[in-house]
This record gives sequence, structure tokens and C-alpha cells, in this order.
Amino acid sequence: MVAGKVEEAIPIYQELARAHPNDAAMLANLSVAEFKAKRYRDAAIDAASVVKLQPNSLAGNLILGSSYLEIGKPSLAVPPLETVLAMQPQERNALMMLGESLFRLGRYEDAAGNFEKARQLAPDNPKVWYGLGRAFEALSESAFHQLDSAAAESPYWHALQADLCLTQRRYGSAFAHYHRALEELAVLPGAHAALATIYQRTGHSEWARVEEQREHQP
Repeated sequence: MVAGKVEEAIPIYQELARAHPNDAAMLANLSVAEFKAKRYRDAAIDAASVVKLQPNSLAGNLILGSSYLEIGKPSLAVPPLETVLAMQPQERNALMMLGESLFRLGRYEDAAGNFEKARQLAPDNPKVWYGLGRAFEALSESAFHQLDSAAAESPYWHALQADLCLTQRRYGSAFAHYHRALEELAVLPGAHAALATIYQRTGHSEWARVEEQREHQP
């Protein structure tokens, strides 16, 4: 297996596991080999046997959670991954996989929290940033739907719509929504700065300076 010949390693480990069915380390090695060979269902079965023998097995729980995630069972992946992190809070791969599992379950805030912890450990890992970005995007969309349901056409609704339009470079729509929001809310942090951005991007630098001043007025 060290040489990367996992397909050749699997039948050897299977034979050893049959000869020593209560050897958790041997079963763990088998599950690792199966996971590396992308035999995720087999890996989950054998990792579950490891965890049954040794509930606090780091390797067993990690492979079990990873395998469940790979076969599309995020709800089953969460408990073993949480067990791993209870033992090793800085296990980066477990953090990322738990974040992905929670994301698939619609628990976006919890997912973002785990991706953020992974980011602190691996700030240069693009996969971490991808997961974090997806979680924040889903949170933003969820917040908008809740706001739309609770207070459609409110100034806060218009402000959120304006922010969305601004990111999409729909400056006319963003401008209209910001003004609708400011008609009802005299103080709306960030609104005048956003209007300054719109003016700057549409060639009205003088008006942009006025909005920047308004943003910083007490």
C-alpha cells in the first residue's frame, strides 16, 4: 500500500482480516486501502467494524466519515467526523469533510464555521476557500429568502436587493433600491458608500465624493 498498489494490497489485507477478525488495526488498514482504491462502500463497512471494536479509533472514524460522504450519506458522515475532531480539533481533513457534510444537510452556518477553522490551518488551500465561499453564499441566499418572507418591500429588503444588484453590476437597479431604502431609513450603514461606488463606476466622480461624505457623517 505504501508503494501505491492499493488494489494488490486489498486482497492481502482481506485475508489477514479474516484470520484476525478482532484486530482493529488490520481492519483499519483494509478500510484505508479500500478508500484509496475508491471502494467507498467497502471502506465504510470495514471502518464501521473498526469503530465497533474501538469506538475512539481515529483512523476508523476518519475513514468511516469520509466514506459516508463519498457515497452521498452526509448525515451518517457527521458523527464519526465529530468524533475525530473531539480527539484532534485541528484535523484539517476532518474539518473540511465535516463542513461539506453539514453544507449538504443545509446547515450552512455550521458548515461555514468548520471551513473557517480549516482556513486558519490552511490559508493557501483553494478547496477550503471554495467551501467557505459556497457556505457564505448559501447563508446569504437563505437570509434573503427569510427576509423576503418576513418583510418584503421593507427598507432592509431593498438594501439587500441593492447589494445583490451592485455585485451583478446592475447599477440602475442598485441605485433605485438604495434610494428606496434610504427614503425610510435615514441611517443605513454602507448605503452611501455603495452609492458612491455606483457614481464612481458610471463616471460621476463629483457625486461620488458627496456620497462618501454622507457615509461618514455622524
